[in-house]
Amino acid sequence: RAELERLRERLVQLEASLIESSAEATRCAERARAAKLQLEEQTLQHEQDTLALQRQAAEVAERQMARAEAAEQALFSQTQHASSNNSTLASQLSEAQAQLRAATARESELQRLLQSHVEQMDAMRKHGRGRAAQRTRRNGDDDDDDDDDA
Repeated sequence: RAELERLRERLVQLEASLIESSAEATRCAERARAAKLQLEEQTLQHEQDTLALQRQAAEVAERQMARAEAAEQALFSQTQHASSNNSTLASQLSEAQAQLRAATARESELQRLLQSHVEQMDAMRKHGRGRAAQRTRRNGDDDDDDDDDA
C-alpha cells in the first residue's frame, strides 16, 4: 500500500509536470507564432520600403535622364547653330577676301593710271617748257612776231 500510495503521488506529480510542460509548450508555440508573424510583418515592411526606394530611384533616374537628354539636345542645337554661324562667317570671310582682292586690283590699276598720268603731266610740262623756251627765243629774236605766236 505504501508503494501504491507513493506511486499515486508520483503519478500526480508526473501529471502536474506534464500539464506544466504542456502549458509551457503552448506558450512557446504562441511565442513562436508571434515571432513568425512579427518576422513576416517586418519582411513585408522591408519589401515595401525596398519597393518605395526603387520607385524613388527610378523617378530620380528618369528625371536625370530627361535632364541629360535635354542638355544633349541643347548642346546639339548649339553645335548646329555654331556650325551654321561658322559656315556663314567663312562665306562672309571669303566674300570679304574677294572684295579685298578686287579693291587691291582696282587700287593697283588706279596707281598705274595715276603714275601714267603723272608721267604724261611731266612730259607735257617738259614739252610746255620747251615750247616756252622756243617762244622766248623767238620773241627775243623777233619782238614783232608776238601776235603771230599767239
